[in-house]
Amino acid sequence: MFDMVSTLIAASSKPEPASHAFVANYRDNSLTALDVSDYTDIKFVSELTDGTDLAYPKDLAIDRANKVAYVASLTSGLTSVNIDNPSSMAVLDNIAAYQANFVKLDLDHNLAFVTGSADVYIFDISDSSALVELTELTWASGSLALTIDVTNEVLYVARYDGSATDVYAYNYSNPSGISLLGSVEVNAGSLVPRAFCLGPDMQTLFALGGDGKVHVIDVSDPAAMSLDFSTSIANSMGGYDATYLDDAFNTDVILLSALTDDAIIAYDASTLSSISEIDRESGTTYLNTARSHAYDPISGVVYVTAELGDEITAYSLAAGVFTLEDNYSSSTQLNGASGVALL
Repeated sequence: MFDMVSTLIAASSKPEPASHAFVANYRDNSLTALDVSDYTDIKFVSELTDGTDLAYPKDLAIDRANKVAYVASLTSGLTSVNIDNPSSMAVLDNIAAYQANFVKLDLDHNLAFVTGSADVYIFDISDSSALVELTELTWASGSLALTIDVTNEVLYVARYDGSATDVYAYNYSNPSGISLLGSVEVNAGSLVPRAFCLGPDMQTLFALGGDGKVHVIDVSDPAAMSLDFSTSIANSMGGYDATYLDDAFNTDVILLSALTDDAIIAYDASTLSSISEIDRESGTTYLNTARSHAYDPISGVVYVTAELGDEITAYSLAAGVFTLEDNYSSSTQLNGASGVALL
């Protein structure tokens, strides 16, 4: 009897694969819910269109426990959406963030981080129906906040100041009064990187997407970061989304959505000094302006959005090798498919 109960408890606590994908549609001012419970047969569920609170959405992140999506839109700022019932999504709240482009969540601290054109905003999301701005990082005219990532009360920002791109680290243990820890130059004269991902030990930051290179930054001490390696990676321009994988399906693999090269690319990152390409899927058939991706570590499937293709494509991924599973395309339901997140 005891063994049977233990088995039932273990089975009930086993992580489930993603059941739904949510896509921010840039040209349609909307958020679309898709059923991906069978990733070989993606199905449309519903679309929430709102020209006021979802005007030109580019990115989103999901609080899975509370079933809330946080959508960053160029015109609307940050919007919280109730996705508890994917068939009937509803806006909860909206707060201004000028030209919001990327969003990251720290759910341990109930915070959302959003990049604007030359700003980074920090919001209190402890009440998803009443978003509160805590801090706005601003820089001089001509600066651009390119991308962000967060971990262990440290915010990483790639910022172009008109002459070079540096990565900055900020301590946000007090979100209303964050403090600069350190910085490191990544590229002189270029707007790179466009995509960040942290390694599994949170000691390494990978920066990609703008100059045909992957930059490996030691962030073990955010106050004394160092650029350890810069490795050329061919045909990888326009990368806006990167993910580090280390699970049962893929170990030491970096995924990059390369918008300009219409591609999703997998890299072997097992040796930091010589990161190399494993496999790629490319072309305008399924990946016309590949903007973003979301990876499900339970099923080993990555979902890739194509902004000009108005579509999402599912690939199973094993040891960094892609296998096409399904594609869903619609110029009405996925018009300008941009950011994607899973539930």
